[in-house]
Amino acid sequence: MNWVARLAMGILAVGCTAAAADHHAPGLFDSNDLLTVTLTGPFKDVVRDRDPEPLEHDMTLTVGGHELAVKVRPRGNFRRCGAGGVAHCKPEICKFPPIKLNFKKKAVAGTPFAGEDKLKLVTHCQDRDSYEQNVFKEYLAYRVLNLFTDESFRVRLMHIAYEDTAGKVSTTRYAFVLEDSKAMAKRVGAKYVKPEEVERGQLAQPAATRVAMFQYFISNTDYSLIRGRAGDTCCHNVKLIQREPDVFIPVPYDYDMSGIVSTSYSYPDGGLAQKHRLSSVRDRLYRGFCTDRGTLDSVLGEFQEKREAIYALINETGLMSSSSVSRTTKFFDGFYKMLDKDSRVERAFVKGCRG
Repeated sequence: MNWVARLAMGILAVGCTAAAADHHAPGLFDSNDLLTVTLTGPFKDVVRDRDPEPLEHDMTLTVGGHELAVKVRPRGNFRRCGAGGVAHCKPEICKFPPIKLNFKKKAVAGTPFAGEDKLKLVTHCQDRDSYEQNVFKEYLAYRVLNLFTDESFRVRLMHIAYEDTAGKVSTTRYAFVLEDSKAMAKRVGAKYVKPEEVERGQLAQPAATRVAMFQYFISNTDYSLIRGRAGDTCCHNVKLIQREPDVFIPVPYDYDMSGIVSTSYSYPDGGLAQKHRLSSVRDRLYRGFCTDRGTLDSVLGEFQEKREAIYALINETGLMSSSSVSRTTKFFDGFYKMLDKDSRVERAFVKGCRG
């Protein structure tokens, strides 16, 4: 073999090694370590943008010495506009809205955001410590479901310095990013789908019962497993993934209306509140469909098995205040005390399921 051939093979070997190393490099959601970033741009324009079709704004995200170009736009309806929705939009809920980050895939190579494209950012809503605690509690909810199943959205906690180029709304707060729906589906060997609606018999078991029990655990009724809000595809605050025809696996998200978070603006659905006498979002209501007792008992057994791991998550970040830790712990205690009595289990999940 002459030197030219040897050189070519050497270059090829180095390239393959680098590609393999990059392929196995940890992704954004492969770690739970806190990520520190700076996001610089016209935040005054983002905050003021209450349009139903908000604009994207060019910004710079700095992480680990890398400066990444990113397009940023506000997202969400209720938190941006209040109960009136985008048709009557007023900044009555969140002065600092949730955000959508849009990267160029080639630009993020070699950074913690490698391979990412569009990401939802859950922010502090108002520039006060109490609202930042809401971020930690909603982050906790995602991490709890991760304990039960890979068929759940991964999240990554970040400490973000928001630097407004206009000097109006600069602040430093915690936030977290949410795994992309297609990426989540691909990770678990499934396909992300968006049907108009599904039949309850098409929901995969025990996945659907597990999701409904998780929603009961965090006291969240702001979701649907089979349909979306008027004009939207399925499902409300639930994404669907699929491995086989006509069988759908529900993957929930968005827990700011749950009892575990208990935001100042959260309230139970009016119809449910009146029918089931719910006075606040911390009043639990099981909205799962009826299933066989074997599936129900299996899912309840999972919650018993994960009990210590769930409680351990409360203190994992060390960022929740003592009052948030105490309140969250007592809230979880209420669920487990209920499981200790067969009569309550029967009433909540057997007689109380949706037939």
